[in-house]
Amino acid sequence: KRWDLTANRQFSLSDQSRNVLAKLDAPLQIQVFADETGVQGLRDRMNEYEYSSSQVKTEYIDPDRQRAIAQQAGVQQYGTIIVNYKGRSERTTASTEQDITNTIIKAVSGQQRKVYFTSGHGEKNITSAEREGYATIVEALKQENYGVETVVLAQTGTVPEDAAVVIV
Repeated sequence: KRWDLTANRQFSLSDQSRNVLAKLDAPLQIQVFADETGVQGLRDRMNEYEYSSSQVKTEYIDPDRQRAIAQQAGVQQYGTIIVNYKGRSERTTASTEQDITNTIIKAVSGQQRKVYFTSGHGEKNITSAEREGYATIVEALKQENYGVETVVLAQTGTVPEDAAVVIV
């Protein structure tokens, strides 16, 4: 049995991560491509995922020692994490719990819901980080596994078929 007695539970997975892992109905394979110096921090984080679900298995690959595997996987940098689930594959180069869990969600769901912002009539810019822009909102949506695009409804005449939400 393990306990995390830190005040902010810094050595435990969030409830969202544990919920995602609890819903796994098939093995989830995670490949971590890191050299010896970068692997320990990732190993600690990945151990939490393995501890939370018996479906999660992690493989650590040193891209310098196992070049063929890294090249076959298309790994371009240290710290790349590839998640494989039921024939689907997703990757991230960020090592935060939020990024890893979002990568797992993408691999498990097999799809990404899309949010469309209308444009063409003076709406705010979704790429602007200024006070009048929506860049912060767009980043938050992307971290929650939403694809974000713009649509000019006056030109298309209809809401896109893959739209989960249209923000006017």
